[in-house]
Amino acid sequence: MKLVLFNIADIKQKSRYSSLGLAYIASYLGKYSSGVDTLILEGNVTEKLKPIKPDIIGIYAVTQQFNAAERFARKIREFNRQAVIILGGYHISALPHTLPEAFDIGVLGEGEETTRQLIDLFNAQGREKTNLRDIAGIVFREDGRITVNPQRSLIDDLDRIPFPNRALLSKTLFPNIITSRGCPYKCIFCASTRFWKKARFHSAEYVVSEIEELVGRYKAVHISIWDDLFIADKKRFSRICDLISKRSIQKKVSFACALRSNLVDDKLCRDLKRMNITRVSFGFESGSERILAALKCGSVSVSDHLKAARLCKKYGFYVSGTFMIGIPGEQEDDLRSTLQLIRELKLPGGGNIALATAFPGTGFWDYAKARNLVSDNMDFSRLSVMTTDFSSPDKFSGILLSDAVPKARFFALASQIQEEANRNYIRGLMHKGNFSWRYLRLLFYRPRDIFLIAIFLAKSILQKKSALMGRYLYYKNNPDANE
Repeated sequence: MKLVLFNIADIKQKSRYSSLGLAYIASYLGKYSSGVDTLILEGNVTEKLKPIKPDIIGIYAVTQQFNAAERFARKIREFNRQAVIILGGYHISALPHTLPEAFDIGVLGEGEETTRQLIDLFNAQGREKTNLRDIAGIVFREDGRITVNPQRSLIDDLDRIPFPNRALLSKTLFPNIITSRGCPYKCIFCASTRFWKKARFHSAEYVVSEIEELVGRYKAVHISIWDDLFIADKKRFSRICDLISKRSIQKKVSFACALRSNLVDDKLCRDLKRMNITRVSFGFESGSERILAALKCGSVSVSDHLKAARLCKKYGFYVSGTFMIGIPGEQEDDLRSTLQLIRELKLPGGGNIALATAFPGTGFWDYAKARNLVSDNMDFSRLSVMTTDFSSPDKFSGILLSDAVPKARFFALASQIQEEANRNYIRGLMHKGNFSWRYLRLLFYRPRDIFLIAIFLAKSILQKKSALMGRYLYYKNNPDANE
């Protein structure tokens, strides 16, 4: 039986990020199932699918790409009416009753064991969609009606899952790794915590063995750790550092990971250095104590942000962060506080400025739905996260969750915030933590990436100029506005 998996983001070109979740499913099936040939497609998925003629097609889609996934599934039906088409990802897990007719099945939540049971069922009975009621963690249509089966229990021992099958993904010197699932914190805007339910961790030994595979087999020079919070279990983190240091892995590869301001202290920074973590990022979100407390349930403060950034810069890390604006109830003073925080932090990595987004299942979703800003059957591409051009409010077609600040004024302040973040980023390009002699290998490995980096830098400079123009036009038309 042929199983093809792909990320809907790859239907036109290869995604910037590898689909590790699909690679985990492939490796899990390889170990615990039989009679299935699994392939992960990247790049021009449409043209690659036709000659393969798969029995089962699995599509991963985030919320913003949900409608695109539905359209593509309908397109697949035009040339492959026999394949079983399965949808996976957070969106369908949060809104299972919205399963489009183009899909036969939706996998809800953690996908490895559910997919294995589906494969074994189809191997036993062919592609007949019967006996599906016996499989927990799926949604499907039966007699024209949607049936949502009971939720599946999570895999408690993550070490049961083999390393992701990276042989099915494009090679890169800068791979990603996921060493845990979930986060112990419950920020009101976070979809990930709703998806994973609770925090679970691979053992330190498992993590270091996977790192050794990345360095030895795939020649990795820098590894990004994609955990929601890699340092959440400090005892495990310390053990990982010990093993890496003992095996001298830190001399061969550097790392990047996300931190949390309230967990950063001198000991943590020393361990980060010992592991050769060179780049760290934070979810700073807001410079307003009031807004920050609402977003993160009072677990972190602005003073925590300043202290953490100061410590990380003291230890020589390349620090970046994310900031959120357009939050329900956010006033102009709150936006100014965020601007002031960015100025004080002076992050060498700049900052990603994101609009508060109502992902299904989050507190923001409930807020937006109560105000008829969103619905279960909306155009989800409107949920823009980091693609907004704040200098062009007239072209904005997304969703603003807050109306406390007039739209024109909001976009003027947003442009100013983005401009400040861009200024720090351009200044930080020469930061010592932003370069390593190992990266020179990229010139001989994937020259295309050098071209993409050049395009990205040019785009950043143009974005800065665009933000300046938007700010100029606002004050030209509003001469009485306060700076």
